[in-house]
Amino acid sequence: MNIPLPHGATIEDEKQVITLDLGMIQLKFSFEEWEDFVEIISDIDSVFQSKVSAEAYKCPSCGTAKSFYDYNEPDEDEYN
Repeated sequence: MNIPLPHGATIEDEKQVITLDLGMIQLKFSFEEWEDFVEIISDIDSVFQSKVSAEAYKCPSCGTAKSFYDYNEPDEDEYN
């Protein structure tokens, strides 16, 4: 039985598989692999959240909105 999850993901309960549909790509994980994947993504997200700054801009005349992102490289001190 497929159990729907947010963002189009599903759980195949009998096979214990999580499927994440990314459009042209589908990622399938066993429950154990999913935990490892989430840990990896969490580590990457921690760096992303701490080193990427976002600035949003909205045009006052037409209302078009756009975001700009900057990766702030760590200083040499942060490596040591």
